[in-house]
Order: sequence, then structure tokens, then C-alpha cells
Amino acid sequence: MNGGIVGHWIRVKIYKCPVGSPKIAIAGPTAVFLDARVAAHGEVSLTANYSSVYYEVVVEDEDMRMQPSVQLFRTYPADVIAGTLITPGDFAQTVA
Repeated sequence: MNGGIVGHWIRVKIYKCPVGSPKIAIAGPTAVFLDARVAAHGEVSLTANYSSVYYEVVVEDEDMRMQPSVQLFRTYPADVIAGTLITPGDFAQTVA
């Protein structure tokens, strides 16, 4: 969700991170232009068949009013997997 007052570009990249193995880029980088106060949805199919696979979501943006979130679904949009929501407050800001 772009909570800013102007539109801007964001970049999103998703990594699969199996325990004990190097992480693997599985989606992106995807560039998306978001108009002010607009939300966008991106879908990535995940096929982990065991519990020791984790995923890393990287959102690149220069505007702190960008409000990213992540949620997993068995079937979009109706079958949400409980406990999988990563809220905007859970994302960490880094400096490159």
C-alpha cells in the first residue's frame, strides 16, 4: 500500500531459504509503480513440502510511507493460512 501523496516505483524480490542451504531467488526483482494511496497484489506460488523452508521478502523503496505486508493463502483470496500475516510494522528498514 502506497500511503504517500505521490506515486512511485517499488521493487520486490522473494527468496526461498531452506535450512542448511543457500537462499535461492524465486521471484523478482519485480518493479511496480504505485499511485498514491493505491494497493497492489503480487502472487508467487510456493511449493514447500517440509517445514524447514523459509522465505525472505525484500521490498525496496525510498518512501517510508510505503506499507508492505505479506500473507500466505492456500487458495487466493479465500483460504488464508492463519498466522502468516507479516504486517508493515514487522518489516525492518535497512540502508544499502
